[in-house]
Amino acid sequence: MEKTVSAVLVAAGSSTRMGFDKLSFDLGGETVLHRSIRAFAQCPQVTELVLVAGKNRDFVAQQAADCPKPVQIVAGGATRAESAKNGVLAAHGELVAVHDAARPFVSASVITAALEAAARDARYAFLRSLNGKIATAHTADDNAETVIMRMIRGTGLKGLGAIAPVSGNVIRPMLLINRQEVEKFLLAWGLPHREDSSNASDAFLRNRIRHTVMPLLKSENPRLAENLSLMALRLREDEDFLAAQSDFPTLPGVQTLRAMPKAQRSRCIERFLKDSGVREPEDSHISAVEGLLFSDKPSARVNLPGGVTVSREYDRLEAWTHKPRPEPVALTCPGETVYGDYRVTCTPADKIVNTPDTFTVCPVGTLTLRPRESGDVIRLSGGTKSLKKLFIDRKIPAAMRERIPVLCDEQGILGVYSIGVHADRAAGELPAVTVHFDVDIPESSDD
Repeated sequence: MEKTVSAVLVAAGSSTRMGFDKLSFDLGGETVLHRSIRAFAQCPQVTELVLVAGKNRDFVAQQAADCPKPVQIVAGGATRAESAKNGVLAAHGELVAVHDAARPFVSASVITAALEAAARDARYAFLRSLNGKIATAHTADDNAETVIMRMIRGTGLKGLGAIAPVSGNVIRPMLLINRQEVEKFLLAWGLPHREDSSNASDAFLRNRIRHTVMPLLKSENPRLAENLSLMALRLREDEDFLAAQSDFPTLPGVQTLRAMPKAQRSRCIERFLKDSGVREPEDSHISAVEGLLFSDKPSARVNLPGGVTVSREYDRLEAWTHKPRPEPVALTCPGETVYGDYRVTCTPADKIVNTPDTFTVCPVGTLTLRPRESGDVIRLSGGTKSLKKLFIDRKIPAAMRERIPVLCDEQGILGVYSIGVHADRAAGELPAVTVHFDVDIPESSDD
């Protein structure tokens, strides 16, 4: 019995890199998006279409209006990968075929490739659900083909490592044995095996490499498959070593990163970006962050996918997700108030305590929490300074400055969290109130 298939067409995000909107481009009376929808709808295996849309949701709905099969429209994410994931999660089919809806020519081979990928994903999902070790029959030829495919498409050291010998409970023990040897063994022992029918089709890049490129290269060196597979395994070991050398509990400082070999530095940055919410760091993202390290500007920054911004804050790199500037709120006293990243309690004072996170004051009128404003100043024991200057002097990251609570009453500033109480407004005697700040949400939160 054939599996039901959901086709996920990713139509979210920008498709204008060629100078025009590819999704709405006219292909002789039909848009690119409509042709993609129609092509998958005509595929007998496809039982539903899941269209992933961004701000173009109305346009996507219009293009799908005449689709003869069930259609879902779901919201895209910050990246194309995240958008695809949203579509997959919404799909009802037993298999999911994912396609970039901006690809203008959806041929039968393109649909077949998408279905093949969906079937492969489903096979591995099944294998990984089983107990014990599962051995697959990948050979040196499969590994060599993967190396060549990735060289054609462009890759780095990790990609040249090709097929992993071990991936979870899936093991591949024959990566150094060529396909011909395996077939001879099966024949000699009369062991039956199944050949995937799609292996004969040149619709797929791997098969074209297998049928044309590999025989040509093997005519120069019959042990090509074994050599390339062994090379891939050695490169995988090199990659594992470099990754281990780049694994730090926290990202090193700017000067340390500058002094690192580029191979180690780029891996440190890649890990840092993944931990910071950039799900698929690309070379351009890593290069942009490297540029911060060598910039003459001590507070330079770059914006990255996923709403993540990375900035250089003197001798360290900081990453944060964009959060709106908190709105002013009245402080409940006595009581507890949540303000941005902070939980603030106000109680009648039983003693006078003034620290960077606790103020004892005698307020006039309503107590208010707000972000800093232009012209804000505070007097501390060392004199009067603007908040802007204090934040810079104390090297508080620029992204945090807008979220630091400023405690005010009807006469002005009483204190600033992490800075201290205003010297002119600190309580000299009781009765008074004590205001205490706790960090409620970590600064690196991805909420």
